[in-house]
Amino acid sequence: MQAGHGAEQLTYLKLPALPYAKTLAGVQLLFLDANHPDSAQATATRHHFVGIEISGSTLTLTTVAWTGEVLDTAVITR
Repeated sequence: MQAGHGAEQLTYLKLPALPYAKTLAGVQLLFLDANHPDSAQATATRHHFVGIEISGSTLTLTTVAWTGEVLDTAVITR
């Protein structure tokens, strides 16, 4: 999403408005609008967020509470 046109871009791609959850086999993803952090989105979360970073051959997963506290980190290197 760029330049504050997220809602229009989601509509064009036939995706639901944010926030929304998508469940796949064994995982549930929560999509939020980082441009508009607010209490409405905070109430959509139950426990925590997972940040995913990929750098070269390293994958880092970081769980973060809605308060911003880092709960856990896992690093996988290939």
